[in-house]
Amino acid sequence: MMLNQNLTIFQNVPDVFTSPFASNDSQLSDKYRAIARAAGDVNNLLSIGERLLCQQQADAWRKGLALVNYAKATLVGDILNDSLSQVAWISKDGPAGLFAKVAFPQTMDPSRLLESLVSVGLDIAIAAVSSIPIVGQILGAVVQVAMFLFRVFTAPKESEPELLLPWETYSKSLDEDIVNQFLLQIFGQGVDWTGIWLPPYELADWELRKAARDGKEYKGGQVWAPVIGGDIPYAEGQLGCIPNTIRVAGHLQRIPGSAPIAKLRRLWYDYGEIGWGGIVTNVGDFFPSTGQVAGGMWKQAEKAGSPDMYKVDARAIKSAWADYFGQFFDSGFGLYKTDASIGELLAPYICTQTKDIRLGIPNLMRPHPAPFVTPEIFKRGPASRETWTDCLFIEENLTRKLPAWPHDRWDSKDAKLPAQHPDVNYRSPHYVDADGYVATNENFWTAVNNPNGVRGAAHSTPGHQAPEGYRCVAWPTGEERLTGYRRPDEAIISPACDHMVKMQTRCLESTLVSAYVRPDDVDGKEAHGAFRSNKALHDKCIAVRKLLLAHEARFRVNLRDAQDADPVFAQKLRESGVNNSPAQMSQHLGRLAKLPSDDGTPLPEPPPPAGGLPFDDVRGQPPRSGGWKTAIAVGGGTAAAVAGAAYYWIKGRNAETR
Repeated sequence: MMLNQNLTIFQNVPDVFTSPFASNDSQLSDKYRAIARAAGDVNNLLSIGERLLCQQQADAWRKGLALVNYAKATLVGDILNDSLSQVAWISKDGPAGLFAKVAFPQTMDPSRLLESLVSVGLDIAIAAVSSIPIVGQILGAVVQVAMFLFRVFTAPKESEPELLLPWETYSKSLDEDIVNQFLLQIFGQGVDWTGIWLPPYELADWELRKAARDGKEYKGGQVWAPVIGGDIPYAEGQLGCIPNTIRVAGHLQRIPGSAPIAKLRRLWYDYGEIGWGGIVTNVGDFFPSTGQVAGGMWKQAEKAGSPDMYKVDARAIKSAWADYFGQFFDSGFGLYKTDASIGELLAPYICTQTKDIRLGIPNLMRPHPAPFVTPEIFKRGPASRETWTDCLFIEENLTRKLPAWPHDRWDSKDAKLPAQHPDVNYRSPHYVDADGYVATNENFWTAVNNPNGVRGAAHSTPGHQAPEGYRCVAWPTGEERLTGYRRPDEAIISPACDHMVKMQTRCLESTLVSAYVRPDDVDGKEAHGAFRSNKALHDKCIAVRKLLLAHEARFRVNLRDAQDADPVFAQKLRESGVNNSPAQMSQHLGRLAKLPSDDGTPLPEPPPPAGGLPFDDVRGQPPRSGGWKTAIAVGGGTAAAVAGAAYYWIKGRNAETR
């Protein structure tokens, strides 16, 4: 139903979307740096600046969500009358629900952010328009992104070459521009949302290039991206948001890895230092507002009976991502024989599957005896079996506050970092190549096995076990060996698109949505995107409409909603006797008479949100022991706890001379 823009429920809708994140200009300004320094507390552990950025990021997401649905309500007219009372209403304190202004506190506690949503009924409104509540995952991303980016923006000037920030190359406020110019101005005001979830680049071979800015090369920096004619071929009007996630796809950037401080170095018995994985940046994670708003829009499109469902050509999305990631992995593994480290740049787009599905292999920034990602990872798991060891090194058995490396934030006054056992004999012999020769630095990545059948670092310890007070560290870890590894198009995108396709057909058969969509252009209004290249779905909608016009279920159609969607079909409903009079409404509106096309098959359950969170490199402990779990449970999503560990590596690499 097309709503008047001057209604009271809209009085708190913002005029424009604004992002809280610093762009290149503000990041480098003396004023911004002074504010950032002043925002830190004396312990530099829980920063006022982080809490402020969490507050601003939460408000940015609220604004984006409100503006998308404001356009739907006032320009498209497809917030249906039946759901309006659950979406927006006037409470004793003023407008509530989807368009309410939220007084977010300055906090890094997701439960407190959630309480702010509950106070104005925004959680209820989001649930009313979504297939599955996604609030928990969004709030997880709000905290995670705010923590990471605050540290990036306040990192020392000398660390800039290692950060490889997208803002250093691309235009100011790009994330904000995408939300305003594409999600709100183009997609939010139209009936074809397909481009939101199509890949961001034209199909091309991916190449490994040296990273540079203004002609100056970053030392050791590399970029992994599709290339045509020497340039990255950006697709026009396709945002690269990954379906059923709050993530955005992008190219990848890498700098070499090493221990952040001397105490975390790990040494071989017979050959120097164990190498570390590199620092890999997924550029798509630097568009958090785009990802969060689009993630909510996908769940809106999944809602049974919602016209939004027919704005998505799920078949085209599924096919495009299969081609995209096919090219991505074929190009990468094609380089494996000449550069086995390429797997590090593929890792952010390999899904790990245990209880949930996460996008990216976590915690690769740690000692590596050999490549973790090989061309066999999808079939045989991580690394080559010959390189697996239950005792890569022996370290102090200190309590781990994080599940893997780093065991703690090393620059914290409370950090308890483990040191390698001091006895040189209690170390692994260096891996050797297939011919038995010691691997040199140049062919380090070709190392394949342990000599003489020794038990890694426990080869000379009593009982082949770690001494008292120490522990063996396996590589890969036990959890990594049991984890499933899959391509994202197979693990996340295909299931989400297949579900959308099934729902599009079933909802035509089992709901009244055929009256609220346009299978064809009408009076200058375009057909909904799902019908434009899917003749079978188009014909199904026409057939269901024909049945509806002769069935008593037609009396439950709201004519105002139908008129805004398709005036021609609305007139046919009137001619069939539908008038929405009080008498007719009271007689039929609440009835559940099934459409003739409905065979009673239950609607398929939507898949839960997948993919994890932006910058989700290390799964850390929650900032509040109870609040985080409460936010996830109430929100209905799944989310990992906050980390932001990459900052610590970057800072440490510049702070300590090894």
